[in-house]
Amino acid sequence: MKKKYFIIGFLAIGVVALPIFGLGELLWIVNYHLAARGRVESVRLEQPPPCQNCNLLLISLDTVRADLMGFLGSTAGLTPNLDKIAEQSIVFTSAYSAAYFTTPSHMTVFTSLFPTTHQVESRNVSFPDKIKEARNLQKKVFRLKTENTANALNTRYQTLAEVLAAANFRAEWHGSSRTRFFDFRDGFGRGFHSNQGSPFFRGLELAHFANKGFDLKSLGGLLGNQRAFLFFHTYAAHSPYFFRGADRKSPQALIPYDRTLLESVRLRVTERPELLANQSDRATLSKQEESDIIHHCTTYTDMRPCFSRHLTLDGFWHGVGAWQQYFAYKTLLGVDEETFAHELPLLTDAYEDGLRDLDLQVGQLWRELERTGALRNTLVVFFSDHGEEIYDHGQLGHWNFYEHTARVPVIVYHPLMRRNIRSDSLFSLVDMMPMILSILNIDSPKQVQGHVPWVSQNKYVFGATLGSSYVRDQDWKFMRDFEGEEELYYLPLDPMEKVNLIEYKNIWVKQALSRLQQAQRDWMLSQSLD
Repeated sequence: MKKKYFIIGFLAIGVVALPIFGLGELLWIVNYHLAARGRVESVRLEQPPPCQNCNLLLISLDTVRADLMGFLGSTAGLTPNLDKIAEQSIVFTSAYSAAYFTTPSHMTVFTSLFPTTHQVESRNVSFPDKIKEARNLQKKVFRLKTENTANALNTRYQTLAEVLAAANFRAEWHGSSRTRFFDFRDGFGRGFHSNQGSPFFRGLELAHFANKGFDLKSLGGLLGNQRAFLFFHTYAAHSPYFFRGADRKSPQALIPYDRTLLESVRLRVTERPELLANQSDRATLSKQEESDIIHHCTTYTDMRPCFSRHLTLDGFWHGVGAWQQYFAYKTLLGVDEETFAHELPLLTDAYEDGLRDLDLQVGQLWRELERTGALRNTLVVFFSDHGEEIYDHGQLGHWNFYEHTARVPVIVYHPLMRRNIRSDSLFSLVDMMPMILSILNIDSPKQVQGHVPWVSQNKYVFGATLGSSYVRDQDWKFMRDFEGEEELYYLPLDPMEKVNLIEYKNIWVKQALSRLQQAQRDWMLSQSLD
């Protein structure tokens, strides 16, 4: 009798469970097909007119998230000046980086080579481990090194500056040139005739600028007789985060991004300049030793023990950012919900305030370009090398290929068009060099791995750096991190990438995974061929 009741009970459970499971499966399938049907197919861009006598102004907005740009759909109101520029420019709404760090991403822009080919990587990088798994912060940081020990671009590859210099452009670099992220000896300086500091004011600098905004003198190169290529770079949105304007008062917070606090650190260093090495000279310590010092700094509640003549200015501010990040991790790890709810919006606001400040300086730049008439014959391209995670997936900074880091803003102002053209075709930063050269009517070198967007469309975009990789098509993304963990997302239904489908057995999911993995294998094979 008991056996009979057991069988009846088991069947009853099955009768109830199967419809529920089937209903869930049915809902997923319906939503999947509705999302696919609702997506409008990308239309190929028309070829813009050649700009044979144009200058080029290439502007790198380091660490800027695409989803916070008004011209890409944000309602936060952080970027009114960039939004205005976008209204008269080509905007790539689905632009992606090939790396989540500054060094490899910029070299991809300058060479149209993926990091797996140019191999100019960030080295001696300390990665925060999975925050959700962290228990002891001091033990949850490990060092990962790339296999590239030379860290210099192979001489057989040409840079954008070299190609333009051969076409009689005068190339000027405006930004850091001997730091852990940009070093001319790694190939960044090739083709440039001169280099100087960034014209963008960051707000917490050891050197004081008379003009606390964009340095208008830097635009002089566009007004000469020779065609000019100017590269501008800004860390205005990069960590350390802080509230910029005098009217921006930080509420009481556990994370040290209050402007007054960070300014006091700067003033103490200014009073004793001998504590820091000159930025124009390479520090006596190796990059490994300098990295160790910066890592050591994160264990202190005060930066004063970290002052050292061995740190360059760049190293010092990197240390300040690491110090701040240490407190952010410590604060957001294992705290009560009330503390978390108080601290996270402040951290987000501090980052967003950097975007506000950056946009104000872009406005100054644009008004001067209009006033001088330089816009009449200057191709202006804005891009970000990668985005930034503000605890979206349990981390801070840029350590992964989620959308908030991989997707980047790209604006192309063409002086002979001056109208808004939006393309939702997949665009990769590896496409930047051939696109620019096509507009300038200059042939690309044979090395380029990117595509001209009005000649051919990308079916996939790829990225790989420091042991992590990803491949994305219009709907799906497959990622593998530096620990080998794999993730798969269907973005039309899950734009925030919260539901990992890697173990899902649905036939459409399995087909998508197989397709993306095969595309990634084919792409990786192409990287190894010379």
